[in-house]
Order: sequence, then C-alpha cells, then structure tokens
Amino acid sequence: YLVDCAIIDTTGKMVVVEPAAYGKYEGTDISKQAHIINLLQNKKPIFSDVFRSVEDIEVIDFNYPIFSVKGEFIGSLSMLVKQDALSDDIIMPLVKDMPCKAWVMQKDGLVIYDPDPDQVGRNIFLDTLFQPFKDLVSFSRTVAMAENGAGSYDFYARGLEDKTIVKKYAVWDTVSLYDTQWRIIVMEANK
Repeated sequence: YLVDCAIIDTTGKMVVVEPAAYGKYEGTDISKQAHIINLLQNKKPIFSDVFRSVEDIEVIDFNYPIFSVKGEFIGSLSMLVKQDALSDDIIMPLVKDMPCKAWVMQKDGLVIYDPDPDQVGRNIFLDTLFQPFKDLVSFSRTVAMAENGAGSYDFYARGLEDKTIVKKYAVWDTVSLYDTQWRIIVMEANK
C-alpha cells in the first residue's frame, strides 16, 4: 500500500522522493497541505486525514520530524500510504464469520473504508447519494462529534448493490494516531 517516501525540507519542499518512479516530484512545494502546515509549525509526528497527493492519489501521510544532533528541526520524513490500506485485507478479517459489517469514517464525513467500494471516498455530509437519508446524515454527524456510541439509521440493505431500504443498528469507537481520529462503525442490518 506504500506509494512513496520523501524527505521534506524546513520550507515544505520534497527534496528526495523514492522510489525513482516518483523522483519527478522532487522540488515540489507541498507547504500548503494542512498536515504539512501542522508539522512545520508544531514539529511533531503527523498522521494525516485522507487527501489527494501531488502524485494524484488518495493517500494518508505518516510524517515524522527530523532533528539534527543539536536538536534543530531540519525537515521531515514522509511516507504516503494508499487510502485503500484499510481494504478487505485489514477490516474484513476483523468481522469475518460475524453477522455484522464495518465501515470507517473521518470526522469530516469522508468514508475511508466500506465493504461497498462505491461508497469509499464519498462524503456523507456532502454527497448527493446520502442526502435522501436524513437519519444516516444525522447519525454520521453524531458519530463525528462523539468518540463512541450507538445508534441506528436507514440505508440500502447491501450498499448500492441492493437498494432495499432497511434499518441498520450500529456502534462505533475511535482509533487515533497523532491527533487524527477515525471512527470505526460496526453495524448490522435489521432483517
């Protein structure tokens, strides 16, 4: 799932990018990206939200500050991971043989994992697909605000594959790394 690794200087420019196929991005200024702004200001490790990289891929950035032996900030090491790192290889085994499914949402409403790939990358708060489902939008806003809880919402039985509308009962909890939080929602459809 790794896209590339880069050394970023103190101004937010990518000075070294590997593998060589991505070397053409060396010299690119990424200082306007929200997580890079945060890293340059706070000089602490960053785990970004999903964003479209200069490589034109939906990614998550693990970014670690680099300090000299004198303790001076001299840049950072970035490791871009494809958004689909939460694919069936990681999430599906967690719910295998259980009567439930899981999906993952950023606090801004972006679906970063769903067993229905057509929902991944859509924002529940903004995408027209979700707008007719007011209780799903409301449920998701509650999920965004609270680190854990339980609730229900109406949505298609099996994503966009089966458009029968059913009540889904769900619980959620939060995973976090370096101040970035993702909500993991586990739900079961009412039969």
